[in-house]
Amino acid sequence: MWKIFFIAAFSFTFVSSQCLDTTATSRARSNSQCSWYNSNSCCEQGDISSFTSNPFNLECGEPTKGCSERLVALLCGMSCSPSWGSYMNATSKRPVVCHDFAYQTWYDCRQNSIKTQRIVGNIILGGCHTISDKYSNEYDFFVNGFEMDVAPRNQGKNKCFNGASSFSVNLLFTILLLSIATLL
Repeated sequence: MWKIFFIAAFSFTFVSSQCLDTTATSRARSNSQCSWYNSNSCCEQGDISSFTSNPFNLECGEPTKGCSERLVALLCGMSCSPSWGSYMNATSKRPVVCHDFAYQTWYDCRQNSIKTQRIVGNIILGGCHTISDKYSNEYDFFVNGFEMDVAPRNQGKNKCFNGASSFSVNLLFTILLLSIATLL
């Protein structure tokens, strides 16, 4: 009987895999930068080896620790998550991030500086500005800065990227089913 539960849980864990890169196949891999996806990942180490403490090369200084961690989580999700394809908005064809993740990312990054450029005639004007000067809130930051949609606050977290590996949720589901199976 427990074998049926294990097979069902294992199947549930991997059925919904949909990589952003549709040519990639999710499988176990060994990536040091996005290791939380290693048991079911869409990326190779070479795809993500450029992720550093300054993941977007902000050019105007190192990002704060919280900002860097959020941006790495976003990059790892985009590159490695086997669920990223399921976060796409069918209408806009853009990825959807959960409101809480978008807000916390903007909040953690708002005082970091980014380089902005504007072309006037043949002259390129640029300079460093804080993210909060360039993007007034989490919607502005993700919609205009990343070309991603932000889910409404009340939307379920399974329909948007929230910075956590969906595999960890599936692993908990598997453990729960195995626990129930042992009781039967």
